[in-house]
Parts: sequence; C-alpha cells; structure tokens
Amino acid sequence: MRIPDELTQAEVAVLSLLSEGEAHGYALNEAIEERGVRNWTDIGFSSIYAILNRLEKVKLITSRLNPSEKGPARKLYRLTRRGRSTLKHIIKLYISEPERPRGRVDLGAAYIELLPVEEAIKGLVGYAEKLRQRINHLKQLRKEQRPLPFGAEIIFDHGLVRGQAELAWIESVTHQLKERSENRV
Repeated sequence: MRIPDELTQAEVAVLSLLSEGEAHGYALNEAIEERGVRNWTDIGFSSIYAILNRLEKVKLITSRLNPSEKGPARKLYRLTRRGRSTLKHIIKLYISEPERPRGRVDLGAAYIELLPVEEAIKGLVGYAEKLRQRINHLKQLRKEQRPLPFGAEIIFDHGLVRGQAELAWIESVTHQLKERSENRV
C-alpha cells in the first residue's frame, strides 16, 4: 500500500473534492471544470476513473452503486476515515513545506547565453505574452466561478500572484538582455 506522500496531486485533488461529500465520476469532473482545478494540477477527464480505482484499491475511498431511474446505476464514491486522515496529513504537508521550483524556463534561463540575444529576447517576449494570456484566463475564470469556496479563491490568488511575479521576472531578464546587447555594440 502506498504511503500518503506518494499520492499524485491529481489524486489529492480528487480526495479533496470527495471530502465535500459523496460524488460520482462525472460530478467530480464538473467540479474540476467549475473550479479551474486543471489550471494548477494535471488531471484529465479520462484519468478521473483510473484515479478513483487507485484510491479505492488503497482504501482511501469506498464506492457504492446508486440505482438510477434514467439509466444504469452510477458508482458513488466517498472518503474513508483513512482517506480523510491521509488528506489532512497531505494538506498540512503541502501548506507547510515550500516546493522546489522546477520550471522549464529556469533551465532555459540558465543557458540563455547559448542563443543569439535577439533570439533570446524574442523567446522571452513570446513567453511573456503567453503568461499574460494565462493570467487573464485565470482572472476571467475566477470571475465566472464566483462565489467560490475559500480554498478555491486563494488558489486563484496564488496562481495570479505567481504569474505576475514570473511576468515581472521575464520582463526584467528581457530588459537586462537588451542592455547587455546595447553595451556590446
């Protein structure tokens, strides 16, 4: 049986949603969409059922069939006591220990001098534009989803603050590259 620290972020997201009450896979997907969960963790619609099966196998959730008058019975999932205590442990861990940044942009920045300055600037300008689009998308999504639970609201805030900080950094690096280029001439 896996230890809690080995759960994926997608598995933790599903456990978190189930902490709000019993749900079937389609309802979980709707909640994931409504709350913008895919903006901060990799979880595809097709992976939800595989996640549910894994969580049930390690006894963090249970399921029961719920008969339906409109079609086949649906499987409803809920947290077990072990699942709830594991989730609390993971949440405490997640909010207590900063994650080491692991962005591709960091590796690219470390070796940016391998590129001609113009090419590096062009890449950073494109990155900044995509980042602005992501920030605007998050703002719009949050606006459309309100009112949100407190946890969802602060996740949007965190994503926006990180995006804005990264944008400021990209703009600073772009400015530094332009200055270095001008000083070489």
